[in-house]
Order: sequence, then structure tokens, then C-alpha cells
Amino acid sequence: MAYLRGWRVSCLRHSEDGVKRPFSVVLEHRDKQEALHFESGAITELLHNDYALIRDRFARIEDVFGCLGVYKSSTYDPVLKAYPSFLVIVTECKLIGKLPLYEVYRINSVRFLCLDKDNYEDESCNEIRKLISSGAFYFAKQLSTGMPYDVTRNTQSYFQHAEGLENFPTNEFSDQRFLWNRGLLTPFYQQGITTANWIYPVICGGFGVSTLYAGLKRAQICVVSRLSTLRPGTRFNVRGVDDNGYVANFVETEVLIYVDNQVLSHVQIRGTVPLFWEQPGLQVGSHKIKILRFHETSLKAFNRHFAEILSRYGETIIVNLMGSKESEDKLSKFYHELWNISEYQSKIGYVAFDYHAVVGSEGVEGVKSLLSRLEYRLSVWGYFHFDGTQVKRRQTGVLCSVRSTAAASPVCEILTENYRCNLPHC
Repeated sequence: MAYLRGWRVSCLRHSEDGVKRPFSVVLEHRDKQEALHFESGAITELLHNDYALIRDRFARIEDVFGCLGVYKSSTYDPVLKAYPSFLVIVTECKLIGKLPLYEVYRINSVRFLCLDKDNYEDESCNEIRKLISSGAFYFAKQLSTGMPYDVTRNTQSYFQHAEGLENFPTNEFSDQRFLWNRGLLTPFYQQGITTANWIYPVICGGFGVSTLYAGLKRAQICVVSRLSTLRPGTRFNVRGVDDNGYVANFVETEVLIYVDNQVLSHVQIRGTVPLFWEQPGLQVGSHKIKILRFHETSLKAFNRHFAEILSRYGETIIVNLMGSKESEDKLSKFYHELWNISEYQSKIGYVAFDYHAVVGSEGVEGVKSLLSRLEYRLSVWGYFHFDGTQVKRRQTGVLCSVRSTAAASPVCEILTENYRCNLPHC
């Protein structure tokens, strides 16, 4: 399927009048009169009249789907006598789904275009290019304009920065935890350029959209998972918490339902156990858990972690799904002990549930016993609901799962039923 390449990148033509000019690049959108001009490290927004005076000096390089920012190489080039900079542009992407306000794309390929010299390549860009093109990164466009839409924020947080569906917060209000191209925006901030007009915020995780029908009623269900940038790393290689309270593999998962002009949203979070631990080993099965610090030296990071969660999400219940075998049991018990002595113990609930043992003996039906322990709090916390004109309710608490997202699906079933009961005419 062909998607609209709404952006054009052009570079300075070779001079025909004998005047030597610095190499420069222009980024423009088919529906914008302004253009973004890059020259000798400077970034300038050109108004329509200013750009019209120099437009014929530039030759088209490529039409692209969007821009992710500027990457500054860490490799010094003795010929350029500088650390070269590159414009990161999306050359291939796939439409994942259309929602009432925006459409979501998965990035399949990007190009690093040098801003200092024509046809310049830098091997230091290769690994970053492969990562961004891996299929785990997403961006969104406003349906009405094609301009960037910020998917780093969950819907409730989004509405705290926008008065209604028709207003779009700028990228300067992105949730920095989930903004994966944050470093590529630095040159714009340094030069006072509003990135919301030019740069698409990027998340890492997952995005899925489905359409359902009940008679004549049409609903869209969207599930989005946002992986945090604050303690990234692959499984087994990065575990636990750091001194700032950031945990590995922290993911915010949001379920959205759109019906007519209404939107409902519920958020859950998960991450590795917020203690200092690791799982060394080269092969799956040989990764034994090793606790690196104990109570006194772990408590400060533990408290920082939950102070952040409480401030962002409200009431919290830890759902510990770890098993009772060998070193995993040791980690689970240590987690409970630290929760018991934490300054936030009275503000955070704790539920332990050996998921694999229960499901192994009772099947998926065994999860119902866990849900019965959570259902009341889920009902009290509720969900976010915008009825098309105003915010009707907000979610006031969150489940914080450890190890597995297995409990997320049945929790969503409970909430979906609550959604249905509270939507008129559904």
C-alpha cells in the first residue's frame, strides 16, 4: 500500500554563477509554507517569502514520510574538521491503523543524510540505523494536517495538556520517559526551534488497532505499549533498578476504545523487580538470579522508584507474579521484605501470585482467583473517559506487575465490561 510522502528534502545545487556557497539542506512539507534550513550547524525556520527567494538554488534529494531529528556523530572527520551531523528521515514505514485523531506508522527504514557534505557516509550511523529500522519503533500523524502527533503520552496525560480533541500539545510536552528520539531533538532546542512543527516523536514498543461492530455501532480498540528509555537493555543483560529508581524493561500499556466521538482509556505498568540484581549466564536456563545489594543499600532506590509511580499514576498495587522455585523465590521474598519496610508501604498494596504454578495446575481459569482480589480496586480506580465534549472521569490508580503481562488480558476484560456498561447506547 502506498502512503503519502508528505515531506521533501533538498540540497544546494552546484553553483553555476561561480559563487561558492556553504553546503545546505532544506526540509519542507507539501502543506506548509515555511521550510527548515540547515547550514554550517545552524538551523533556521524560513518564512514563505524568504524561502521563495532561494528555492531555485535547491535540488530535490528525496520525498520522505517524516523527520526524526538530527544525529551528531561522535567520530571527528579531519577533512570536514568537524563532527558531522545527519538529518534522520523515514524512508519506509507501514500504516498500523487509523484512529479518530491520528494514524500510526511503524518505521521500517531510515536514512542518515549528512548536513555538512553531499554524498557523505559515516559508519558510526549504521548500528543506530539498524536499530531504528528494526520494526519496534512507531510514530503518528495528525489526520487533519499530516503534522506530528505525540504518542509518548497516554490519553489521560494527553488531555491534561490539551483542551479537547481539536488541540494538539507540542512535542515540548512529550513524556520524556518514552521519547526515543529525545537526543535527536537537542540541536533544535539549542537553537529555539519548536520541534512540534517538524519532528515526529517516536516510541519503542508495540501498537495494534482493531475495528469491531455491534449491530450498527462501530468501535475501535487500540493497545499500545511504551518501553521506557530510562534503563534500556535486553533481557538478562539489564535487570533491576539503578540509583535513580529507574527499572529495566519498564513498560506502560494502554488500552483505548473509541466509540463515535468518545474515548476510553486504561493504563497498566510493568517492569523488573526494583532491587539491585542480575542474571548472569550465557544460555537460557543457566541464568541464575544474583542479588547485588541488600536492604539498606537498596531501600533508597526502591523508594525513589515508587515515589515516581505514585506521583504519576496515583494509588498502586504491586502484582508479583514470580514463582516459588530456587533463586526466583529468594528475589520475590526480598521484594516483599523491602516493600514491608518502605516508607510507601501504607500507600501501596502488594499481591503475590505464582502465575506459572497456578496456570500449570488449573489452566488459565486459575487467574480468576487473582482477579477476584483486584476487581474492587480496579472498579474504584476506574478509567479515563472523554465523552466528546468533556472529561467525565479519570483513572486514579494503577496495577504494577512484575515479570509478566499475563494478568493484563483478563484485567482488560473486566474493564471492557465496565466500559460497555457506562457508554450510552452500547
